[in-house]
Amino acid sequence: MKRFFVCIVLFCAAVSLTGQLSARELKMSYFIANPHIIKVENGIPVGGKVAYFNKYIAPNLNATVKWDRQETPIARLIKNLQTGKADAAIMFAKLPDREVYLYFPRIPFVETIPSILVRNDFPLSKITQLDELKGFRIGYVLNAFIPTNIKNAGLNFDFISGTETIKRSIKKLQKFRIDAFFDPQDITFVFARKKYGIEAETRILPFPVDPVPLYTVFSKTTVNPELVRDYEEALKKAQGEVNYRKFLESY
Repeated sequence: MKRFFVCIVLFCAAVSLTGQLSARELKMSYFIANPHIIKVENGIPVGGKVAYFNKYIAPNLNATVKWDRQETPIARLIKNLQTGKADAAIMFAKLPDREVYLYFPRIPFVETIPSILVRNDFPLSKITQLDELKGFRIGYVLNAFIPTNIKNAGLNFDFISGTETIKRSIKKLQKFRIDAFFDPQDITFVFARKKYGIEAETRILPFPVDPVPLYTVFSKTTVNPELVRDYEEALKKAQGEVNYRKFLESY
C-alpha cells in the first residue's frame, strides 16, 4: 500500500511539471523587427538576432529550439506568452506588467537608443527635450514598448498594427501622413534606411533619454527557471566571443 501511495505521488508530481519546460524543447516566437528579424523564408526566420542566437547561444543552451514558421504580431504574441501558447520570444523590452507573466534574464542582449525617423524637411535638427515634439504626428506600432518617460510626455502617436509595420510606416512618412516614425531602437532605422534606399531623404534623431535594454523572454506558464539560467550562461559566453552590435554590422 505504501509503495502504491509513493507511486501516485510521483505520478502527480510528474504531471504537474509537464506544463513547464526545462530541457527539452523551446518554441521560439517573434515579430518582424529589422535587422533582428528581417523576413521569413520557407518557414525559417532570417535576421541578425536569429543568426546570432543560432550560432552563439543555442549550441550552449540545454534545449532544442523550434522557431515558429511565421511571425506573430506583437499584440497576439503577448497573449500567446501569457497563455503558454508560445514558450519564448526573441526580443522584448522590460515593463512591470510583463514581468508578471515573463521571465526576463538578468542581462540584456543589447541596449538601444529610442529615436525617430524623419524626412529632411522636418523642422528640428536635434531633440533636446521631449516637449519639442508635441504637435507632431508620430507613427508607431500598436502595443509595442514605449519607455515610461516618453509615454508620459504627451506626444501624439499614430498607431499601426499588423505585419510589415516598418515598411508601411515608411510609406506613411513619405506620403506626409505622419511627421515622424518612432522606435525604441536606433538600430532599426540604421538598417531600414539602407534596406529601403531612403538614406538621402531621411534623418535619424535620437531622444534625450536613457538607453533601452532588450531581452529574449520566457513564458512563466511553460518554462522552468532552470532553462532561463541556462540561457543567461549561454549569453554571457556568446557576448565574450562577439558583441551583438558588432555582429549586426554584416546586416
